[in-house]
Amino acid sequence: MTLSQVNNSNPSISVVIPVFNSKDSLIELCNRLDQVFRTVCRESFEIVFVDDCSINAGTWSTLVKLSREHSFVHALQLSKNFGQPAAIIAGMAHSRGKWIVTMDDDLQHRPEDIPRLLSKRDHDVVIGKFTEKRCSTVKKMSSNIKSYFDIFLLGKPKELATSPFRLIKRRVVSEILKIQTSRPFPIAMLLSVTSDIVNIDVPHEVRKYGKSNYNLRKSFSLFSNMLFNNSSLMLRLMSYFGFCLFLISIGLGGFLVLKKVMSNQAVPGWTSLIVVTLVSTGSIIFCLGLLGEYIARLLAAVEKQRTWAVKESTFIGGDGQN
Repeated sequence: MTLSQVNNSNPSISVVIPVFNSKDSLIELCNRLDQVFRTVCRESFEIVFVDDCSINAGTWSTLVKLSREHSFVHALQLSKNFGQPAAIIAGMAHSRGKWIVTMDDDLQHRPEDIPRLLSKRDHDVVIGKFTEKRCSTVKKMSSNIKSYFDIFLLGKPKELATSPFRLIKRRVVSEILKIQTSRPFPIAMLLSVTSDIVNIDVPHEVRKYGKSNYNLRKSFSLFSNMLFNNSSLMLRLMSYFGFCLFLISIGLGGFLVLKKVMSNQAVPGWTSLIVVTLVSTGSIIFCLGLLGEYIARLLAAVEKQRTWAVKESTFIGGDGQN
């Protein structure tokens, strides 16, 4: 009996991996994780794969096969594409380890670097800091922009780098799972429950199989979750913008009245009047749209919309509840 099979009912480490259309990398990823825990870490572990409703049917069949071949592998298939953050939360909810490792499914996060994370397990959260990011220029730019807003909106320390490759204590995971939101944003959730977060340098590998599933729409969706669900910035900006428009209106109105009184002439300027009217109306509609976005998300929270829902599971007694 191998170490990976010992105490599998009560593993020390849980590795949570969200999966989407990546069947080509799953077998190699599983084997490399097994090798790391069997020969380097020498701790009991489990792998929790969460298939975020992959379009490629071969992805789920590969996960089922791995679950049958290895007692330490468990898999969930979500009923629809909820997004990577929700898949991570689903995996956390089904994990049983004292420490939870989250990582991507594309082998850009090396299983061999998990011992580096574990070397700082006395901290609540250990996040892998990539010495060099191996991704497209556009993704690097969007990552840098997101990092700036993490600092500005979420209060993330400037020196702290974020990535999906991290180690989290069970206590912190338990607190995260108490947060009820249909649009989870992992780094915001981590920062809301602990400040004991450290980095450790790790390499970032070139993607070995396929191409990234992230596009501009998904990146914007994640950014909007941070902007609307974890910040009141837009509401404050609306207040400032409205106040500035009010001051401009008062000033312009006073000027026109004063000019009328001083010159005793009708004030020309129908064009400027129309422009001001259109700008004001457009601003009001834009602000109403922002309020509508906040209200829609508040309704989702009040209605307790599902963060995730399981369609199939290789867990014994898996009920798909979140």
